[in-house]
Amino acid sequence: MTWLEAKLAAAGVVKVIPNDETLATAYQRATYVLAINTEFEKIHQTAQALAAATVPPVDLRRAVARRIEMDSTLTWDAAVTQIADSQTNRDQTTHARSSHD
Repeated sequence: MTWLEAKLAAAGVVKVIPNDETLATAYQRATYVLAINTEFEKIHQTAQALAAATVPPVDLRRAVARRIEMDSTLTWDAAVTQIADSQTNRDQTTHARSSHD
């Protein structure tokens, strides 16, 4: 790598810094990506804690089989996702109702 860099420098090749508009756009993009990554890390930690605290339904195997019987194109893991999603939505609705009481 050093050899290549020496050859490029000898040929007069230098690093280019783009114009101000391009730099400003890159700076805005970098700020956006940093903000997204920060929020993603927070969400990731919350989701991991939620997943670790979650207990699967005792009849999960039967529920997966029922979903696949209803839709033979459904994969078992897609069925599990649907079941988890419906349970999560049910839990959120129940929590919302109880917090308004």
